[in-house]
Amino acid sequence: SDVNAENEFNLDHIKSGDYLHFFFNDKNRDFKYDMDAEEIAFSVADLKINGNYRRNYRLNFMKIDTNPPLIQKLDTLERGLVSLKFDEELDLKQSQFYFSDSLGKEIPIHLIGSGTDYIGFHSVDSLHFPLRLNYRKIADRFGNSDDSLRLDYTIQMFADRDSTQFKFISMSPKSETDMSSLKPQFTLKFSKAVEWRNEFRTDIQMRNQSNQAVDLNFKQVSKNEISFEPRKSLTVSENYTVELQFKRLHSIYREFLKDTVYHYFYNGIPRNRFGSISFELRHPRYQKAMVKVIDLEGNKIILEEEVTTNRETIIEPVSSGRYVLDFYIDLNENKVYDSGFIKPFRYAEPYYFYADTIPVRGGWENNRERINLND
Repeated sequence: SDVNAENEFNLDHIKSGDYLHFFFNDKNRDFKYDMDAEEIAFSVADLKINGNYRRNYRLNFMKIDTNPPLIQKLDTLERGLVSLKFDEELDLKQSQFYFSDSLGKEIPIHLIGSGTDYIGFHSVDSLHFPLRLNYRKIADRFGNSDDSLRLDYTIQMFADRDSTQFKFISMSPKSETDMSSLKPQFTLKFSKAVEWRNEFRTDIQMRNQSNQAVDLNFKQVSKNEISFEPRKSLTVSENYTVELQFKRLHSIYREFLKDTVYHYFYNGIPRNRFGSISFELRHPRYQKAMVKVIDLEGNKIILEEEVTTNRETIIEPVSSGRYVLDFYIDLNENKVYDSGFIKPFRYAEPYYFYADTIPVRGGWENNRERINLND
């Protein structure tokens, strides 16, 4: 007698917390519902359109990841494309990937390519943080949902010009009868070329639910694509965690020249008469850092060692030539996590090694330069 209609479905397979989605004429319709253990009743507005009642509606319900991760930051200028590949077919029409804000409001994402066993996507613009990236599997209206395929993975993307971190929680196989082993392949695609184990220092760990490490194989697929997979088949019906942390090498000292007596600096800073470089890396939280010296002419690392922050360090290249001095922070060793992610270094201005004699305002002063690593 009015524009609202009511329907009842006996769906004893629905559990508390499941997400219901109602489609009318292939458009979403909001609805309210009350639910007990075996029955759910709902009403939908606007079933009467142009004076005619329409009945081509369907009811889907979705299994939701009840504890998705918070995403504190995404750099939309340096977005990376993440592609997940699985050993079995994935019905993408029955799956949804979406962002939500801290209040649970859905924010769409852009899908880039999909197949029967993989899906690729990247972040959207105009994001407000923190965010959650969710996965849900849609069952049909009769409730024939197969929960044994646990695509309960989570992804944390912290993309920045200098640091990127991904975290995956992998899936379980469909059932022991369907599959006795599993070797999921993970593929990371970046918006620009990266060099594996050169431009990035990586710490990639895969562990089973007993927290035991799983060996991984890595492969540089293309200039901007890296893949990895477990060396041995995974155990059926066991969850695994794969965590990736990328530490880009920070070039705090662009280039210096060394001969038998002097260091010459391309920016005109004077020399070090003793043929060595002394410096001090300072930071209130990080205790250790790795420093390496790269021979520009031979394009190879000639020196790489761990240094302690807040303490003077002296490094001397073994021969004359043109070099670059880089450093990076071992995030795992320092165990520094701020609100679930690593805040990358940002430099307001270049830092230089001045060696023993440095210029200061009003004259010259003999001192050793301290390099401040401000977040």
